[in-house]
Amino acid sequence: MLFACAPGGGGIEDYSSSLDPAIELFVEGRYAEAAARLEKLTDDVDSSEGLTELYLYLGRAYLELEQYDRAIDAFTAGVSYGGTGPFQEYLMRLSRMKESEPGNIARAEKITRAQLALTIDRVVYRADPGEVSNMAPDESETFRRGVMTNLADGEFHGGAYVTRASFYAIVCALLDGGSEGGSKDRIFPGGFAWVTHIEPGGAPFVSGKEAVSILEKVAALGASSNDG
Repeated sequence: MLFACAPGGGGIEDYSSSLDPAIELFVEGRYAEAAARLEKLTDDVDSSEGLTELYLYLGRAYLELEQYDRAIDAFTAGVSYGGTGPFQEYLMRLSRMKESEPGNIARAEKITRAQLALTIDRVVYRADPGEVSNMAPDESETFRRGVMTNLADGEFHGGAYVTRASFYAIVCALLDGGSEGGSKDRIFPGGFAWVTHIEPGGAPFVSGKEAVSILEKVAALGASSNDG
């Protein structure tokens, strides 16, 4: 935890005059300077009201700087001083962002269709993590491009786990949508045989590690094609 959770003695009681310059920096888009100034004030502001406002802007500054763990610490500290509404919303958003990080997805034994759609957005289409965290799967770039579609009943079924066969088909759609349609054997270890290669006692689902690894290969192919 980066911040103290109790006001110190002998601090600033008229907090507005101290916070205003830092808030002005935030409004001007000078997030690093705003964060540095707000950090210095965390030990000086005495009132819970002042600390709530301070941590709200500090968390938002860290969010803009893509320092997500620090943002979580700041919003959590704000909640400890009575912050509600926006604090909870930001914490929920950050929780979704961390859950959708490729590194976290890679640790999953199996992934859902919703997770896969957002992972493709982040790994292949390089979507902004903050935007992805607020998306429903059918709002994703993956869905808009037709790489993943609704199932036969017209529903997306975001909670359904992704089988190896369906993942293979989705990656083929990704490849055929670019200039790398003949690269399936380079992407999948063993080509189509990858679909039926299931470890003894295993299930026919793609693991998060496999999915992220293969999607990173797809992204690298796209990048090399664009460079060429």
